[in-house]
Parts: sequence; structure tokens; C-alpha cells
Amino acid sequence: MGEGEPPDICLIGRLCEGKRLKANVVLCAGIGRTDLEATISKLAGAGFKVVNLREPYGQPHIGDPFNDVPPDERLYGMPVRSMFGALVTYWDVHWVEVESVNLYANGRVSMEYPITKGHAENGEVHKQSHWRYSQRHVEQWVGA
Repeated sequence: MGEGEPPDICLIGRLCEGKRLKANVVLCAGIGRTDLEATISKLAGAGFKVVNLREPYGQPHIGDPFNDVPPDERLYGMPVRSMFGALVTYWDVHWVEVESVNLYANGRVSMEYPITKGHAENGEVHKQSHWRYSQRHVEQWVGA
């Protein structure tokens, strides 16, 4: 994600063998299903057992790219599918707030990421309340 070369996920998988590896894939306009499936397959082959699909908050809504595939289960209301040996969850950021440690392609590691804050093209980070929702905003799902 971002500029530069992506990290060597096969090396990361070998170095972290035996650990439950999870990768987050940020969906953006123009991402093709074939590319997405290849990414999930490569991550699963490198030992990543969990893949989260997310889209940046405040950008045009992409939606669940596998909406035509029935989920195997749901986690906090979000669809989970078994694909290529990994559990793949589509997280609708309009429903669910997330926090994560982020490894960028340029090697930067950050505890902050604007996925639930939204961001402007100039890089300024905004809270969710900044964005207009075009009838997509719903109350955050609260599960048991």
C-alpha cells in the first residue's frame, strides 16, 4: 500500500511462523476482483490466516467485493469467508471502528491510520463526524 515496494510477505511469514498473522488490504477505486483474489492467495500462501478488507472512511464507497459469495460466518455483523486457506472479512468502516498497527510500503510503521477518521486529499486527518454520508451512515453496530 502506498508508494515504494511492498514488504516481502513471504519473508515475514517465515520469520513469524507459528504466529497468527493478519493482513489488512485497503480497497480503493479501480481495484479488480482478480487482483484482490491474487493478493489474498499470496498472503494465505505466505502464512497469513486472516485478511481484512477495508476501505478508507470518507472516500467513495466501494462495498464488499465478494458480496455475491455467501459468508461462512459473521463477525460483529461483518461477512467472513474462507478463501485460499485464509479467513477474509470485509469490514464496513461506516459500521465498525478499527485500530491497527500499520506497516507502509516505504517501511514506516504507525499506530495511527485514517481508516476510521477519514482523510482529505491534502493529507489532513478528520474525525468521522467531518464527513457527509450520502445516506450511507448508520449507527455503529453493537453486537453481543
